[in-house]
Amino acid sequence: MDSQRLLAVVAAGTAGIYTVDVSNLSAPVILGSVSTGDAREVAIQGAFAFVADYLNSTTSVDISTPSTPNLLSHISDPNLGGYLQDIVINGQFALAADVKFVNGIPITDISNPSQLQARAILNFPQRDDNGMGIAADGSYVYLVTEHNSLSKFGSTGDSRLYIGLYRPLQDLNGVPPVVTISSPITGGSVISGAQLPIIVSATDDVAVAGVNFLVNGQVVFTATSSPYQYNFTVPAGISTLTIGATAVDFGSNMATAQNILVTVIPDPGTTVTGLVLDSGGNPVGGALATTLTNFSATTQSDGSFTIAGVPTSQGGIVVNVTATVNGVNSAGVSNTVPPVPGGTTDVGEIVARSLRQ
Repeated sequence: MDSQRLLAVVAAGTAGIYTVDVSNLSAPVILGSVSTGDAREVAIQGAFAFVADYLNSTTSVDISTPSTPNLLSHISDPNLGGYLQDIVINGQFALAADVKFVNGIPITDISNPSQLQARAILNFPQRDDNGMGIAADGSYVYLVTEHNSLSKFGSTGDSRLYIGLYRPLQDLNGVPPVVTISSPITGGSVISGAQLPIIVSATDDVAVAGVNFLVNGQVVFTATSSPYQYNFTVPAGISTLTIGATAVDFGSNMATAQNILVTVIPDPGTTVTGLVLDSGGNPVGGALATTLTNFSATTQSDGSFTIAGVPTSQGGIVVNVTATVNGVNSAGVSNTVPPVPGGTTDVGEIVARSLRQ
C-alpha cells in the first residue's frame, strides 16, 4: 500500500498483480495489471513493486504509471530465488519466505530494480520447513513456517517462528540520520477523536535503527523499520497538537525533526441520509436506520431517512437497517461512505432483504 498516492498493489496468483486506486475506500478502482507468473504477495518501495512469485522468484515491477505497470526483472534461477510465498523489503534488500530451499530465506539486492541480484540464502538448518510469512527490521528477519503443508492459508500442524540476523550493522562514521515529518503539515487541522496519520521520512549513511514518534513532547510510538508511520488517536479537550520525531542510527547518533503544529477542532458532525428499498425496489417506510450503534432514525413513507449529528471522527459511515416488509423481518446494510464533516453524508440506497432462511 502506497499511503501517499493512495495506491494498493494486489497479488492475484496466476493473474499477476493489480494496481488499485483506494482514494475512495468504499469504491476502489482497478487501474492496471501485469502478469508475473504466480504472484503470492507484494511489497512497495517508491515507484516499484516487488513480488513474491511462486514461479519467477523475486520480481520487480515499475508502478510509476499505475495504469500501465511494467515488468522489469526477476531472479531467473529458482535455485537462487526459490518458490516464494511472501516478501518484505528493508533498504536495498528484499527477503522472501520460500518453499523450495531446506528452510532458507533468499535475499535479493533491489538497489537496481531493472536488474535484480541474488545475494545470499539465510538458512535455518534445524529442519525442512516451508516459509509462509516474513517480516524484517534493520538487522533481523522473522520467518513463520509450516512443516507439512505448501498452502499459505489454512495450514495446520507443526509450525514455527525463526529469527535470524541477516545484516549485522556497525556505524562508526559519526554521521547522524536525516529525519523529517512528511505528514501532517504545519497549519493543518484534525478533528477531535479522529485518527491522525503521522508519516516520517528518515535516512542515514549506514542505516536507521529506530524512529520515535512524539506528541506534545511524549514518545507515543517507536518504529524500527520503514515505512515509518503511526496512526495517532487525537484526544478530546485539546486545541493543538505538537508532532515531533527523532531518529537514531546504529552508532547512537540522533537527529530531531522540526516540530509540526496542528490545530484540533471539535467534531462538526455530519447528517447521514439514505433510501431504504425492498428487494423489488419499492420504498420501505417505518424501517429503523442505525449508524455507530446509537444514532438512528425511522424512514419516511418514501423510504428516505435523515440522521443528524453523527460523529465523523470514527471513520467511514455504515448504516444498518431493520424493517418488517409484508410481515417478514428484513434487514440490510449500506456501503461504507467517507463522512462529510459539517455536511451531508449520503449512503445511497439500502436494500432490506428477508431474514427467512
